[in-house]
Amino acid sequence: MVLFEPWHLWVVLGIILVAGEMFTPAFFLACFGVGAFSAALLSLMGAGLISQIFIFSAISFFCSFAVRPLLLRFAAGKSKIIKTGVHALTGQTAEVLEAFGGPGSHGKVKIGGEVWRARAGEGQLFQVGDLVSIESVSGVTLQVRPFNKHG
Repeated sequence: MVLFEPWHLWVVLGIILVAGEMFTPAFFLACFGVGAFSAALLSLMGAGLISQIFIFSAISFFCSFAVRPLLLRFAAGKSKIIKTGVHALTGQTAEVLEAFGGPGSHGKVKIGGEVWRARAGEGQLFQVGDLVSIESVSGVTLQVRPFNKHG
């Protein structure tokens, strides 16, 4: 009696590849793991080594180039990129502390307990207490526009 049948080796290889996927979350090793499990099934049914290698290659190839892109797109849709630092300020609402407006004019706004220097676009005037939306950050100065609670 043989200690290891070929299908045993395919199953062990499949388990190692799928377990390895936990360390490389790119759905790459899992494709080869599925190929190894397919070859194990074929081996269990009595197919020869050449057939097992062919099915391993074909399933791995198919999974890598057809299924993997779909899985990556699905996974990307579930995760959101978290903005940090000054990039997190973009789109936030601030309160005007010092009136400003017009070309080259700067004022002060408060967001999240912090006071920032701000400038407005051409033709925009802001009074103390107005709400503004932050468009961008340049150094320590916020570019702001009038707050629109609908978008």
